[in-house]
Amino acid sequence: MEYPSPGDQFGDRDSGGGVWRPMVAMDRNYRQQAAFDDSDPYGLEMAQQYEDDRPPAYNPEVIDLTDSPVRQSPARPPRPPRPAVPPRPGPPSAHTSVSTTQDVVTDLRPEEVRWFYETEDPGKKPQWEPFIGYDSLRIETKYRQVHFNRGSTPPEEKVDLIVVRGGVHEVCVATKHCYPIYWSGKPIKVLRGQWFHDGTWQPVEEDVALQLETEHLGQWRGQRVPLHSSPSKQHTVLNVRFRDSHVDWYSPSEVFLFSDSKTSRGIRFVGQKLGISKATASGTKLHRGYRYEAKMDDKPSDITHLVLVIHGIGQKMDTGRIIKCVADLRQAASKIQESHFPHLPDDQRVEFLPVEWRSKLTLDGGIVESITPDKIRGLREVLNASAMDIMYYMSPLYRNEITRCLQQELNRIYQEFCTRNPYFQPKGGKVSLLAHSLGSVITYDIMTGWSPIQQYDQYLSHEKTEHPDLVQVALGQEQLVSEVKRARQQLEELEKKLMTSSTYALSDRPPALRFDVENFFCLGSPLAVFLSLRGVRAQGVGTLEHIIPANLCKRLFNIFHPADPVAYRIEPLILRHYAGIQPQLIHNHSQSALPLYCDIKPVAFKNAKEQQLVDKGASAGQENGNGAGSGSSTPLEPMSPLHGAEMADGKKDQESTLVQGALSLWSKWSGRADAPKELQVLLEGELESGGPAVSFSNMDGLVDSTADPSLPELENRIDYVLREGRVESRYISAITSHTSYWVSRDVALFLLMHMYPPQAMRP
Repeated sequence: MEYPSPGDQFGDRDSGGGVWRPMVAMDRNYRQQAAFDDSDPYGLEMAQQYEDDRPPAYNPEVIDLTDSPVRQSPARPPRPPRPAVPPRPGPPSAHTSVSTTQDVVTDLRPEEVRWFYETEDPGKKPQWEPFIGYDSLRIETKYRQVHFNRGSTPPEEKVDLIVVRGGVHEVCVATKHCYPIYWSGKPIKVLRGQWFHDGTWQPVEEDVALQLETEHLGQWRGQRVPLHSSPSKQHTVLNVRFRDSHVDWYSPSEVFLFSDSKTSRGIRFVGQKLGISKATASGTKLHRGYRYEAKMDDKPSDITHLVLVIHGIGQKMDTGRIIKCVADLRQAASKIQESHFPHLPDDQRVEFLPVEWRSKLTLDGGIVESITPDKIRGLREVLNASAMDIMYYMSPLYRNEITRCLQQELNRIYQEFCTRNPYFQPKGGKVSLLAHSLGSVITYDIMTGWSPIQQYDQYLSHEKTEHPDLVQVALGQEQLVSEVKRARQQLEELEKKLMTSSTYALSDRPPALRFDVENFFCLGSPLAVFLSLRGVRAQGVGTLEHIIPANLCKRLFNIFHPADPVAYRIEPLILRHYAGIQPQLIHNHSQSALPLYCDIKPVAFKNAKEQQLVDKGASAGQENGNGAGSGSSTPLEPMSPLHGAEMADGKKDQESTLVQGALSLWSKWSGRADAPKELQVLLEGELESGGPAVSFSNMDGLVDSTADPSLPELENRIDYVLREGRVESRYISAITSHTSYWVSRDVALFLLMHMYPPQAMRP
């Protein structure tokens, strides 16, 4: 059944007279010209021109309604209108719908129609999420242009796409699907909502809503909506039946949906025996028109900071997981922005875009799968799809393929973004990189241009210089070896001159990334251990020049959970004594005081026992929201000895059981009856301190920085650690913590605090 064309019945509200008028020729022309071409992709000029050039008001006939007979057959024509009566004074009735202000039944205006897109959560029923008013109005205008002016478009044919959802998706009204712009993914269903369920305001299925709208207009068009109506005291005026439900009209504003299941029919039968009305017993009220009118000013701000999110290992095992992770991060950041940044300027917004690089790789072409044994196949496939990525990257055969794929994908997304948002570069838009796990190592190598070949050359030069006696020269070949050394020295000098030449750097050696990196955020990153294996050592200077120069990245942040087994600290690779300084605690998003991180002083711990007390105090601070545990720059007070003794007595039996169980398991694996005493001491120390039974005061080169103010400090802190919960188990967290960053609002708050101006935060 085709939806009726609005034609001259499409009405607009006259702001002066408080009545409704039909759409005249000028209005129709603006509606028909509402296609969004390249010159006006967001429909701003169309909306402003329509508001400025509206014709004068026109008063139509207003029909009053007192009663109507019961109508069962949809084929029956509507009753002829009665003589006109003056419009009622006062505000319009709100019975037709929550959003509309009309008291005469006409076609729904574009502001009353709301478009939705489908959302799917694992284990839950799919739900419909409404588009913002700005997106819904533009989709509805395009829909009316395509279906009412051009005729029917084949469902498989795409028409002009409408950019929606903050500029990361686009909608086709012909196929009624939403497509991602910057990544590959399955299309998302969209729905045109006209009728809605009471309470949830979820839309009625589109084919059902289309029939409801046709029947409603056929019965009530041009008639006034009663100010007061009650379904319990009225008879059914109109009834429409579907396969497993039916809808009853008691008045234009009292429409109820009833299920025809046995349970619902039984409830209605019992209710009628008890004197309860049919609608009250089991009916669901339906509203015509959405509860909020769509407005053109309900739109997101322009993007001023773009964050490209790079995934780590395991993407092959769960293709598309990074897209879901970025959606979770985007949602967490949206909640934090609403609650913590009330003074944010209207012209600033951060957008997160996923960078999926693993699915485009071929690598070994399935050779590893063919050599995988069949026993415990499931576990082996998990390891092949996750941990194998590390081995691929360490292999000289596949490393270049991985880095080249990620580099091309980063540049492609950025160029596509700038093409679709031409304002970004002229307005000084910034770009940050957020990399997780192994992705941070690959991104670092792309930014710095690190290559294992260069390291191997350095190794050979070092060995020949430090151990010249190891180089054996055959008799009579001394002159040839001498010439090779001179040639190698000349080649090294030429390479240095070439690398320092600005002409070569600008022309023959284009940068790996075609944009400047503002911030480099690492989540659960093993970058530090990779750097240490490459020979990076502390230089005694509090800058990052020997790790990543400032011209490549302004700030480096290493964010990790304390129980993440993949994450390592970076600060000790810059200043050695920072191994004895606590990583900076990340603020809890629920705490009241949020000092700037640059104002927080470093806090040192002297041994592992004190570190454990600090961690426990931080957990308590997370719950209480005060003290140093909530982000204060004041060091934590150590736990009292009495309280510590009480806790130790309460856990003594449990810790003893854990130790004995671990020793018994070791005996079975090793085949020895008695476990070494050193192992028992190590396990007891692990349980007692929560970490290795090693004191920082016994480590060479480590001292308390607070005791020696002459020691250098970092220019900017790099290591930031999340807070542990009071009842959080570190052994369980070791499994879950590596993938917990995406949904953490503490992480979202940390990111926004370093990308939004400080004055935008709440006091």
